[in-house]
Amino acid sequence: MVERLLPKQDIVGSSPITRSMRETPGRRDVAMQRLYDPAFLFCKVADMKIFSLAVRISLGAHMTKKSIILYVEDNFDNRVLIRRVLEAEGYEVAEASNAEDALRKIQSVRPNLILMDINMPGSDGYALTARIKATPGFASVPIVAVTANVMRGDREKSLEAGCDGYIQKPIDIDILSQQIERFLARQSND
Repeated sequence: MVERLLPKQDIVGSSPITRSMRETPGRRDVAMQRLYDPAFLFCKVADMKIFSLAVRISLGAHMTKKSIILYVEDNFDNRVLIRRVLEAEGYEVAEASNAEDALRKIQSVRPNLILMDINMPGSDGYALTARIKATPGFASVPIVAVTANVMRGDREKSLEAGCDGYIQKPIDIDILSQQIERFLARQSND
């Protein structure tokens, strides 16, 4: 299992970027552009988190089963990146790309927490939150708004819609698991 989690190349000296820069002098500009691509950097950080997890497993660190998180997000790339980070932290992650998919998933996976994108086509995150909270058995499941809306009043609007918390985009992956643990701890204390 540990072998599957380990990166295929050395992170520092022989990454595809540094190899291409050494082997093809004219490609330096393209390689440097990749260093400033947020999606590329996010993937590299996620790979390092997975490597860290593999090291903990190989050293015998005990991992307990963590919670199931439903991530409702219409952007495929965002879903993939957050899933990689959360799975590296030991969470089980289910995904939904729209409101209808989310309503089906909550019944089948019974999530412990829902990360809700607010700006989705069709039914937005506010309306979907209200529908989930009105569904029998799901009123106590924490729903955390995940949004790039950072204007004055956006946080309050999320809370008024029934969200239990608010995480701003771009998401800080270094503290994401701590934020989730806080929301889950609040749920268990209620």
